[in-house]
Amino acid sequence: MIRRLALVWACCALAVAGCSKPDKPGTLPPLPSASKSASASPTAGAPTDPKAVVVALAREYYLERNHAIETGDTARLRSLSTPDCECLKTVANIESQWQKGRIEAPNYYALTTVSLGFFRSSTIAFVSVHYALNQEAVFDTTGRRVEFYRAEPQPHSTSVECHLVSGTWKVADIVRL
Repeated sequence: MIRRLALVWACCALAVAGCSKPDKPGTLPPLPSASKSASASPTAGAPTDPKAVVVALAREYYLERNHAIETGDTARLRSLSTPDCECLKTVANIESQWQKGRIEAPNYYALTTVSLGFFRSSTIAFVSVHYALNQEAVFDTTGRRVEFYRAEPQPHSTSVECHLVSGTWKVADIVRL
């Protein structure tokens, strides 16, 4: 199923890339005001164009995942995801390992590129994320690394599916390509 979804995504991306009109942003929904959602505009100067917002969301998701692995603090990572996102299994795994007093972090992400794939509709977007696993580590509950070794050098790619939910963009699924 995941491979089929990845193949469909790749075909759609090629089709959309050949016929999209980036000069017509009016087809995308406007961003909600800051009073509606702090997640859509977490800081002053944050992007307001929906294309830039979903790219920033995907980047923030991976940075927050690294933060959760290092600190055990998963609140922000959890808040970036829809309630039915498979990625919440990763959050639960991080929490479980920290409760046991030790966390293995084999997927510490060093992002290389994060770019817009395409919008399927005004409420669903796909972002391409390319990264390398720059380290593997084991932390204790104080955040101190107790083991460290180099990870696999080859690059990895994912497609991050983002949904506009109640005026806020959220990560709905992540498919490794």
